[in-house]
Amino acid sequence: MGKNTQNPRTKYFTTHDQELFAKFSGDYNPIHLSQLDARRTISGECIVHGINSMLWSLENLFRDILVTIESIKVTFLKPIFINQEVVYSFNSELSSIQLTVDGIKCVNISLIQSKSKDLLIHSHSLPQIQTSHQPNEIIQSELSLLHKVDPYYCGDQKYAFQLYPHLTKSLGIGLVCQLASLSEIVGMQVPGKHSLYKSLKIQFGKLNSIYSINVVHSDQRLRLIRLSVNYPSIDATIEAYFRPLPVFISSCNELARKYSHKDYREIRAFIVGGSRGLGAAVAKLIALGGGSSLITFNSGKKDAKQIQADINTYGATCKIMQLDVLKNSINSLDLSPFNQVYYFASPKIRDNRATTFNESLYSKYSDYYIQRFEKLANMAIQQRIKTFFYPSSIFIDQKPLNYKEYIKAKNFGENICKKLNTVSNTKFIYPRLPMINTDQNLSILPLDLQDSCSIMSNYIEAI
Repeated sequence: MGKNTQNPRTKYFTTHDQELFAKFSGDYNPIHLSQLDARRTISGECIVHGINSMLWSLENLFRDILVTIESIKVTFLKPIFINQEVVYSFNSELSSIQLTVDGIKCVNISLIQSKSKDLLIHSHSLPQIQTSHQPNEIIQSELSLLHKVDPYYCGDQKYAFQLYPHLTKSLGIGLVCQLASLSEIVGMQVPGKHSLYKSLKIQFGKLNSIYSINVVHSDQRLRLIRLSVNYPSIDATIEAYFRPLPVFISSCNELARKYSHKDYREIRAFIVGGSRGLGAAVAKLIALGGGSSLITFNSGKKDAKQIQADINTYGATCKIMQLDVLKNSINSLDLSPFNQVYYFASPKIRDNRATTFNESLYSKYSDYYIQRFEKLANMAIQQRIKTFFYPSSIFIDQKPLNYKEYIKAKNFGENICKKLNTVSNTKFIYPRLPMINTDQNLSILPLDLQDSCSIMSNYIEAI
């Protein structure tokens, strides 16, 4: 950041901050407000509105110095999550702002200052409307170039001074409302629900009498679109991604065509983390083979009920139970009705691009893959479970540098399995699975992912 870095500040964006910005901007996209929805996205948890992080950066800038901005370029490099420590710093030599988390750059803002002293407009002049707070669900392949988006402001401008007092005093409430509206365009209109901000260029000092928003470029291979915005006092170019959709397991009736010949009638499975992903696949496969299961969920009760309903409608047995492996008592679990345990409890797996080892990230993995797993493993041994499935990862063989914390935790878990196999009658199975098509592996760019049912059917059979 250089010797000219000035006045570093920190902030922890909270759920309350998210709600206030949604009211101000009109951007109610669930990836910012609903942990339940966000868990099935590429981020895995709620992320801070990109435009909110930009406006907070400018608020810090205008608190420190008086500056007239001609244009800015904003690049959103990594998502910022709720309750992370965000560090703001301004480099006067480069005229740039950086937001970092754990030393990793998340947002970069380059500024060009103007010699003019009067670039401002104090009334945004956009049509003021009320919306349903439900984002559009647009399919990129059906989006035509020059697709027009309605220019309006649907937030509540009274929050401008509350959120950004120095910025609003300096630029005027109308201009700050226009900037906030750039969040609603992407989060609610196009791409809408399945969106992710990439970058933003803003030219200030415009006096546009005609307001418009148009899609001017769409690249389906990269899931990328570009929008051109003409607002009362700014022109903007927005780049945004279409996020990949959540992954859902096919219905039992659909899977039956391929897997109904399996014989799993002796299986009575306790599946930790069975409301989606590999756990849901295992529950349905066991049902197709005539076995029964109990699937646990942490927050995804609705998903778990859908899995249960599908299995029960097919004619098989599935029960559900809420279980937070980090908070609920594992020692009180009754595993006596079961002969198998499958352990799919996991946080969102994240990369670490820093060269230093992230102890906080490792601690989170350790809680799931070591501490709580070992407690459940010992309970399984005490209650004479026949087999215990603990999935490991091909990452251990590939050793990608960005996942060193994850690899260390999984290696430790594998060693626990090896040890328990020598001292107990419970058989611990810990294969290093390939990358599978689940919510954990959602990606903007296409990946070569394996089908969850195809992979897991082999292991159920082996058990």
